Amino acid sequence: MILFLNEITEDLHPHIGKKARGLAILYQQYRYYIPSSFVITNGIDLTSERAKKSILAAFDLFQVDSVAVRSSPVVEDEKIHSLPGKFITVLDTPRDKLLSTIQSVLTSSPVGYPVNMIVQPMVYGIFSGVCYSWDPLKNNGQLLVEMVAGMGHEKLENQLSPISINLNRSDEDFKDQIHKIDNKLSFSKIKNKELITTLLKELHRNSLELEVIFGSPVNIEWAWSQDKLFILKCQSMSSVKEEISTGISTEKKESKLKRVINSKLDKNAKGNFNYNWSAKDPLWMMEYDFNVKSSAKNVADYPYFLNNTDKFLKRNNNTYKFFTRRNNLNGMSIRKIEKMMDYAEHCYSQQRDYFDYLAGCDFDNMKPKILLNHFEQALNFYANHIALYSATESEVLDFVCHPLLEKISHDELLLLFKPNEQDLLVQEQNDWQQLITEPLSTEKILTHIRMYPFLTFRYHSIEQLIISFSELYKQHQGMNNVSPLVANINEKECYKTKLLSQYPEFKNRISLINRMSTNRIKMRNGWVGINYFLNPFFYSLAKKHNEHIEDIIKSYRINDIKNLIMHGDKLNPYIKMQRCDAMVWLSINGLVSISQGIAAKKIIYRLERMTQISTELSGVVASKGNARGKAVIIHCNDVKNYQLINERFQSGDILVSDMIQPEMYDLIKRSAAVITNEGGLLSHAAIICRESNIPCMVQVSEATRLINDGQIVELTDGELKIVSGW
Repeated sequence: MILFLNEITEDLHPHIGKKARGLAILYQQYRYYIPSSFVITNGIDLTSERAKKSILAAFDLFQVDSVAVRSSPVVEDEKIHSLPGKFITVLDTPRDKLLSTIQSVLTSSPVGYPVNMIVQPMVYGIFSGVCYSWDPLKNNGQLLVEMVAGMGHEKLENQLSPISINLNRSDEDFKDQIHKIDNKLSFSKIKNKELITTLLKELHRNSLELEVIFGSPVNIEWAWSQDKLFILKCQSMSSVKEEISTGISTEKKESKLKRVINSKLDKNAKGNFNYNWSAKDPLWMMEYDFNVKSSAKNVADYPYFLNNTDKFLKRNNNTYKFFTRRNNLNGMSIRKIEKMMDYAEHCYSQQRDYFDYLAGCDFDNMKPKILLNHFEQALNFYANHIALYSATESEVLDFVCHPLLEKISHDELLLLFKPNEQDLLVQEQNDWQQLITEPLSTEKILTHIRMYPFLTFRYHSIEQLIISFSELYKQHQGMNNVSPLVANINEKECYKTKLLSQYPEFKNRISLINRMSTNRIKMRNGWVGINYFLNPFFYSLAKKHNEHIEDIIKSYRINDIKNLIMHGDKLNPYIKMQRCDAMVWLSINGLVSISQGIAAKKIIYRLERMTQISTELSGVVASKGNARGKAVIIHCNDVKNYQLINERFQSGDILVSDMIQPEMYDLIKRSAAVITNEGGLLSHAAIICRESNIPCMVQVSEATRLINDGQIVELTDGELKIVSGW
């Protein structure tokens, strides 16, 4: 049996050995840096083709060049059977040698002793070694650290003499230890006292915390890489625990372990989490979106991205996202936001030329290297637009608007968000009104879509688009009550003039609000549009390598697409099935771990349980007004049922959705009010509702779950409640 660390349940702990058990506990429940690993349990038939394929498929999920193969025997370091050093560890194992290496590790065990194996991605450390939280030789309660510069297996295999030091439990003054390490290092480039101090502090803190978790002294194998302490192995020291309990008086033992006993450990998982559960979005887009938002570079460059505070769960139909919002805007300024808007406008100025260029490419006759260059260029284009789009989220908008709200009301502020003629959303609606006055033409619909590709969000084929927009054309044609989106632009301009005359110091902020509102839809047009204009690229790729286009969209990650382009490597059908079923990305302080299939579902289940899901119907008023009516639930990616819902939607019903899509505009016009799980003051729903004087509330967490279809819902003075119905 092959088990990833997040698949190992408590009933399996006695059978997988201390090493695997320790890593599984830390990986599932705590915040340490543990390499994503899988365990090959004792008894697996390594001669069967199925087992070989499963092991290699698991290796491929790591997307690394080499791994470490470690043993995890059930009896190692037990009181009766103490067999340290009898089981080998093999590092730097490439894919083509993985099966033979596993066999050699298996045969290294003494006859009669069952052994499990752990396969980990290689961690190449500046320093590495072992750490005992209780020195087993001196038995004096100090920590014992043995380390080498480079990879720790050299120390374990006696290829060089390690640096051995002791650390006091209650003291973080490491001057003597640092001096000793510094004198023994032969490489000047790593003789960095600040680095060594940080390393020792992390070893000291982690070792004492791990004692609390395991209830006894522990020994760990570790590596310091990418400014992080990776734990490669952690297990309790049973023999030392026995000596402590029998050889030390109760008073002395309590004194020595007081720091450990009184320690408090935050056991909540920290970091950014992104779940794709049978999602409709292309997998490469979801992966790159997550990589951009988890990037330390982008957190520094842009004011709002995912960070390590205020975690919450978002569930949109069958798409799961669990991540954390950043509230700390230290260093943010109006000038910095203005520079971002300058860059957004620059990106938009190049958008149309780039889309026209992609539309004219003959991907069928391009060489692999040129195709790869096109794909990487598209990734950079997407990264810029999704990053700038995120930079106009609610927290940044709140930063800009907060001083205004000290002078004016929230309802008055909403007047500043009314659209103007420069808004892309306004231009699209006006062009659409002109289009439906003309005879139906597929070419005209496609021309309209190419001009406004943000309309294609969640559509992945031209056929789908033509069918959906042809239906919209038929519904809208002959509707005489459809007015232009910008109906009262003079009201907005008059209000702005009045506000500036009263508060001239707000000139920059009011101008910035308008720019953020306009640029947000332009950036959406970019990151959604790149997927639309890459469709011929993916169709060409599928045709060239005899692969299904749906498989590429739903199952292929970025590196998989690159391998398909350059080498024609197609994904294993089993991996495709797992990824379509469920997939999870976890980014903890920049370290990304990936799970899929049943393993991903187990993580989602666990995190749903630990996440407090909202039970209150509260949100942000995006368009003022009161309403009462029957709730009609529609999910943004429920393309198949949209027509059915549209037919039964009555004028005066209340539209409840996770997120508004362009095809819902006619529903909004007939709604008494609009309620959404997501969105902000600059969302599509908010803009259209404000212009049409329809009440709207956004950011109503779990609205589509808490409100049932057909219930009577009332929105009064910013308060939302269910009046009747089940």
